[in-house]
Amino acid sequence: MNSLEPKIYVACLAAYNSGYLHGEWIDANQYVDSLYEEINNMLARSPIGEAEEWAIHDYEGFGEGVLSESTGVERVVELAKFLVEHGELGREVLSHFVGDVNSAQSALEENYHGEFSSEEDFAYYGYMKWMEEKFLITWNPILTIKR
Repeated sequence: MNSLEPKIYVACLAAYNSGYLHGEWIDANQYVDSLYEEINNMLARSPIGEAEEWAIHDYEGFGEGVLSESTGVERVVELAKFLVEHGELGREVLSHFVGDVNSAQSALEENYHGEFSSEEDFAYYGYMKWMEEKFLITWNPILTIKR
């Protein structure tokens, strides 16, 4: 699977409202406390003293419509961890479920059977899974002879 590196651009709202562009790109795949710390460090470097408010002004690697300007840190971290674990496929499934991590996770667990190099390989996999369920035959794809 392709790896993703979800990032958010966090902007200082005090600076923004005063006509300054102050913010930074932050790796979203980290602990909640670490992400808060990076945001607070960015705010401490603001050209406007005592800055406290921030917003997400941009993001990368999350897919469409998953984040907004006011998405909370806990949610950002939850989404980032899911995306890093599942890669490009996870991003597409998460976008399909409009950011619902539980539904996306369930869909992957219940419906995704992997990538196949051909329709024949997919059909063979499906047949072997059916045989396993119907006749309680254990199938180990690693031991299957390659054609």
